[in-house]
Amino acid sequence: MRTPWPLFAMVAIGCAAGPLQDKPAMKLDLETTTTLEKNGPHVSASLRNAGRETVTVLLEPQLSNTHARLKDDAGKLLEAHDARAAQGSRFFQFGKIRVRVLRPGEAVEVDAFWLDPSIRRAGAGDLSWDLTDVRSATLTLEMIYVVTEEGARDAKALGAPDVAVGTWTSKPVTLRFRP
Repeated sequence: MRTPWPLFAMVAIGCAAGPLQDKPAMKLDLETTTTLEKNGPHVSASLRNAGRETVTVLLEPQLSNTHARLKDDAGKLLEAHDARAAQGSRFFQFGKIRVRVLRPGEAVEVDAFWLDPSIRRAGAGDLSWDLTDVRSATLTLEMIYVVTEEGARDAKALGAPDVAVGTWTSKPVTLRFRP
Protein backbone atom coordinates (compact mmCIF):
# COMPACT_ATOMS: atom_id res chain seq x y z
CA MET A 1 0.00 0.00 0.00
CA ARG A 2 1.29 3.45 -0.90
CA THR A 3 1.54 6.10 1.80
CA PRO A 4 -0.33 9.26 0.84
CA TRP A 5 1.94 12.31 0.59
CA PRO A 6 0.13 14.40 3.23
CA LEU A 7 0.72 11.66 5.83
CA PHE A 8 4.38 11.43 4.84
CA ALA A 9 4.78 15.21 5.23
CA MET A 10 3.23 15.08 8.73
CA VAL A 11 5.66 12.38 9.82
CA ALA A 12 8.64 14.34 8.47
CA ILE A 13 7.53 17.52 10.26
CA GLY A 14 7.02 15.61 13.53
CA CYS A 15 10.56 14.22 13.41
CA ALA A 16 12.11 17.63 12.82
CA ALA A 17 10.53 19.12 15.94
CA GLY A 18 12.38 16.83 18.35
CA PRO A 19 14.58 17.50 21.37
CA LEU A 20 17.54 19.88 21.22
CA GLN A 21 20.42 17.95 19.76
CA ASP A 22 23.37 18.86 17.59
CA LYS A 23 22.25 22.48 17.55
CA PRO A 24 25.25 24.43 16.21
CA ALA A 25 25.31 27.02 19.02
CA MET A 26 24.50 24.49 21.79
CA LYS A 27 27.55 23.62 23.84
CA LEU A 28 27.31 22.14 27.31
CA ASP A 29 30.30 21.18 29.45
CA LEU A 30 30.25 18.99 32.55
CA GLU A 31 32.63 20.69 34.96
CA THR A 32 33.80 19.57 38.38
CA THR A 33 34.78 21.54 41.46
CA THR A 34 36.68 19.79 44.25
CA THR A 35 36.62 20.95 47.85
CA LEU A 36 38.17 19.37 50.92
CA GLU A 37 35.49 18.76 53.53
CA LYS A 38 35.95 17.59 57.12
CA ASN A 39 35.78 13.88 56.18
CA GLY A 40 37.46 14.04 52.78
CA PRO A 41 37.13 15.38 49.24
CA HIS A 42 33.77 16.48 47.81
CA VAL A 43 33.38 16.85 44.04
CA SER A 44 30.49 18.83 42.61
CA ALA A 45 29.53 18.22 38.96
CA SER A 46 27.84 21.11 37.16
CA LEU A 47 26.53 21.37 33.63
CA ARG A 48 27.65 24.73 32.16
CA ASN A 49 26.24 26.38 29.06
CA ALA A 50 29.39 27.19 27.08
CA GLY A 51 27.41 28.08 23.96
CA ARG A 52 25.83 31.27 22.64
CA GLU A 53 22.13 30.40 23.09
CA THR A 54 19.97 29.41 26.03
CA VAL A 55 19.61 25.66 26.64
CA THR A 56 17.03 23.83 28.73
CA VAL A 57 18.47 21.08 30.92
CA LEU A 58 16.44 18.17 32.33
CA LEU A 59 16.88 17.65 36.09
CA GLU A 60 14.52 14.71 36.74
CA PRO A 61 16.54 11.74 38.05
CA GLN A 62 14.24 9.13 36.47
CA LEU A 63 14.26 10.85 33.07
CA SER A 64 17.95 11.79 33.05
CA ASN A 65 20.89 9.88 34.48
CA THR A 66 23.92 11.03 36.42
CA HIS A 67 26.58 8.63 37.53
CA ALA A 68 30.25 8.36 38.31
CA ARG A 69 33.16 6.15 37.24
CA LEU A 70 35.80 5.52 39.87
CA LYS A 71 39.17 3.90 39.07
CA ASP A 72 42.18 2.93 41.17
CA ASP A 73 45.69 4.14 40.36
CA ALA A 74 46.23 1.13 38.04
CA GLY A 75 43.23 2.21 35.95
CA LYS A 76 40.94 -0.61 37.18
CA LEU A 77 37.26 0.37 37.27
CA LEU A 78 35.89 -0.02 40.81
CA GLU A 79 32.44 -1.57 40.99
CA ALA A 80 29.74 0.50 42.66
CA HIS A 81 26.61 -0.61 44.46
CA ASP A 82 23.64 0.91 42.59
CA ALA A 83 20.58 1.62 44.77
CA ARG A 84 18.33 2.77 41.87
CA ALA A 85 16.84 -0.71 41.41
CA ALA A 86 15.48 -0.63 44.98
CA GLN A 87 13.58 2.61 44.37
CA GLY A 88 10.04 2.67 43.12
CA SER A 89 8.87 4.52 40.07
CA ARG A 90 8.08 8.18 40.63
CA PHE A 91 4.71 9.65 39.74
CA PHE A 92 5.10 12.74 37.55
CA GLN A 93 2.49 15.46 37.55
CA PHE A 94 1.82 16.99 34.13
CA GLY A 95 3.68 20.30 33.83
CA LYS A 96 5.80 19.69 36.96
CA ILE A 97 8.94 18.27 35.35
CA ARG A 98 12.14 19.80 36.80
CA VAL A 99 14.13 21.63 34.14
CA ARG A 100 16.53 24.55 34.24
CA VAL A 101 17.03 27.11 31.51
CA LEU A 102 20.72 28.00 31.26
CA ARG A 103 21.74 31.25 29.63
CA PRO A 104 25.25 31.40 28.16
CA GLY A 105 27.78 31.05 30.99
CA GLU A 106 25.27 29.76 33.57
CA ALA A 107 25.62 26.37 35.28
CA VAL A 108 23.54 24.00 37.40
CA GLU A 109 24.76 21.25 39.71
CA VAL A 110 23.66 17.82 38.50
CA ASP A 111 25.43 15.53 40.99
CA ALA A 112 27.99 15.39 43.77
CA PHE A 113 30.58 12.82 44.84
CA TRP A 114 32.07 12.34 48.29
CA LEU A 115 34.99 10.25 49.50
CA ASP A 116 35.70 9.43 53.15
CA PRO A 117 39.10 7.68 53.34
CA SER A 118 38.77 7.12 57.11
CA ILE A 119 35.82 4.74 56.64
CA ARG A 120 36.89 3.68 53.12
CA ARG A 121 33.58 4.61 51.49
CA ALA A 122 32.52 6.86 48.64
CA GLY A 123 29.23 7.84 47.06
CA ALA A 124 27.58 9.80 44.27
CA GLY A 125 23.80 9.99 44.03
CA ASP A 126 22.47 6.43 44.19
CA LEU A 127 25.93 4.89 43.74
CA SER A 128 28.18 3.86 46.63
CA TRP A 129 31.57 2.22 46.83
CA ASP A 130 33.03 0.04 49.59
CA LEU A 131 36.74 0.75 49.31
CA THR A 132 37.90 -1.52 52.15
CA ASP A 133 40.07 -3.72 49.90
CA VAL A 134 41.36 -0.94 47.62
CA ARG A 135 45.13 -0.46 48.05
CA SER A 136 45.46 2.53 45.74
CA ALA A 137 47.18 5.79 46.74
CA THR A 138 44.88 7.79 44.47
CA LEU A 139 41.49 7.34 42.83
CA THR A 140 40.39 8.81 39.53
CA LEU A 141 36.81 10.05 39.17
CA GLU A 142 34.76 10.87 36.08
CA MET A 143 31.24 12.25 36.42
CA ILE A 144 28.71 11.55 33.66
CA TYR A 145 25.34 13.19 32.85
CA VAL A 146 23.03 11.56 30.27
CA VAL A 147 19.71 12.54 28.71
CA THR A 148 18.42 10.06 26.14
CA GLU A 149 15.97 10.91 23.37
CA GLU A 150 13.46 8.67 25.15
CA GLY A 151 13.86 10.62 28.40
CA ALA A 152 13.45 13.91 26.54
CA ARG A 153 10.31 12.60 24.77
CA ASP A 154 8.84 11.42 28.09
CA ALA A 155 9.57 14.82 29.66
CA LYS A 156 7.95 16.58 26.68
CA ALA A 157 4.86 14.34 26.96
CA LEU A 158 4.62 15.42 30.60
CA GLY A 159 4.59 19.12 29.69
CA ALA A 160 8.29 20.01 29.76
CA PRO A 161 9.89 22.09 26.98
CA ASP A 162 12.46 20.60 24.61
CA VAL A 163 15.61 19.70 26.55
CA ALA A 164 19.21 19.06 25.58
CA VAL A 165 19.90 15.42 24.63
CA GLY A 166 23.30 13.80 24.88
CA THR A 167 26.04 12.45 27.12
CA TRP A 168 28.48 14.71 28.91
CA THR A 169 31.56 13.45 30.76
CA SER A 170 33.78 15.51 33.03
CA LYS A 171 37.54 15.59 32.82
CA PRO A 172 39.10 13.02 35.17
CA VAL A 173 39.67 14.20 38.75
CA THR A 174 42.49 12.61 40.76
CA LEU A 175 41.72 12.23 44.46
CA ARG A 176 44.17 11.31 47.19
CA PHE A 177 43.01 8.13 48.93
CA ARG A 178 45.85 6.70 51.02
CA PRO A 179 48.80 8.63 52.44
